[in-house]
Amino acid sequence: MTIGRAIVQTVFPGSNPAESLSLVSKEKPRPSPRNVLVRMIASAVNPIDLIYIRDGSLRRFENKGAVHGSEGVGVIAEIGEAVTSCRVGERVIPLLFWKYYCDRGEGGWQDYVEVAEEDVVPVPDTMSDAVAAQFVINPWTMYGMLLDLQIPKGKYLLQTAAGSVLGRHCNESQRNYKW
Repeated sequence: MTIGRAIVQTVFPGSNPAESLSLVSKEKPRPSPRNVLVRMIASAVNPIDLIYIRDGSLRRFENKGAVHGSEGVGVIAEIGEAVTSCRVGERVIPLLFWKYYCDRGEGGWQDYVEVAEEDVVPVPDTMSDAVAAQFVINPWTMYGMLLDLQIPKGKYLLQTAAGSVLGRHCNESQRNYKW
């Protein structure tokens, strides 16, 4: 039996995240036939993670150990016997947020996460782990925000926190995309 590590929430709600989380040992899962096992390399800490810790959103998983982490990047460590679209050693972004993090309490703040083969996105060699680890939530939040705002041509977007990850995505998209 191989043991990994996970950061689990032990106090619900967790008004102080630093005092609400614990590093624990966790058995490494074996992937079921259509699943892959991803060894996590890096996981972002997003505002939604802290909100979920503070409000106790994952309390229903308290008995099994609620693992936070809404996104990250990893390498496929094992594949199930029926997996055809992935290979061991492939760097991927597991799409964790709804199906695994919210619905099962299995986020990315752990050494290994098991996901369905269709829930991973290959990462190109040109993308760093730091960028890949935060590739899902912030860019899509920014994209949705800009679509909702529908800023007319010639008008301006006044932005605060322009140095944040979301702010930098917004700045880049405004420079490089013709809305």
